Amino acid sequence: MKNLSLIFLLFLSHFAFAQEASSNVEKENYKFNEVIEAEFDFNARYDSVHFPDFVDFRRLESSYKTSTVSIKDGRESYITKNTFKLLANEPGKYTIEGPIYFLNGKQYQAEPLKVQVAKQELANGLTPPNKVAHPDHLMEKKGAIRITYYDGKANLEVYDGLFWNFERTLEEDELEFFSELGI
Repeated sequence: MKNLSLIFLLFLSHFAFAQEASSNVEKENYKFNEVIEAEFDFNARYDSVHFPDFVDFRRLESSYKTSTVSIKDGRESYITKNTFKLLANEPGKYTIEGPIYFLNGKQYQAEPLKVQVAKQELANGLTPPNKVAHPDHLMEKKGAIRITYYDGKANLEVYDGLFWNFERTLEEDELEFFSELGI
C-alpha cells in the first residue's frame, strides 16, 4: 500500500509540474474570414518568450495579454495568458507553432495548434475571394504610431510588434500638427 501511495504521488507530481505552457484554440475548423483566437497560457514565471511569426495569418489589433498572481498558504502561482486574434490569409490546413519560452536557463516549447480554414460559400453558391486583401500600408508595423481619443483627450500610442502601448497624452499644438499630416 505504501508503494502504491508513492507511485501515485510521483504520478501526480509529474502532472502538476510537467505542463508549464499550454496552447489552445476554441475549435479546429474555421470558415474563411472567421477570427481564430489562439491562446497561449503560462503557469510559471518565465524569463523570456518568443511567439510564432503567424506568417500565414493577419494578426488583428485586438490581441491582448493578461497576468494573474496569487499567493495561497505562502505559495505563489503565476499565470500569463496571451491571446492573438488571427485571420488566415487563405483557406487551408495550418499548424501554428507553440511559443518558445525560457525558464531558469532552459528552453521549452508549447504544443503547436492545428486549424483548418475552409472556403466560405455564399447563399447563391458563389465563393468570396480566397485571399485577404491587406496592402502594406494597412499592416501594423513595429514602431507605428496611432492617435486614440478617450475622455476628450488625444493619446499617442506606439506599436511594439505585439501590442499598442500608451505613450502619452498629446498637447493641443501636437494634435494640430498631426491633423495637418492627416494622421
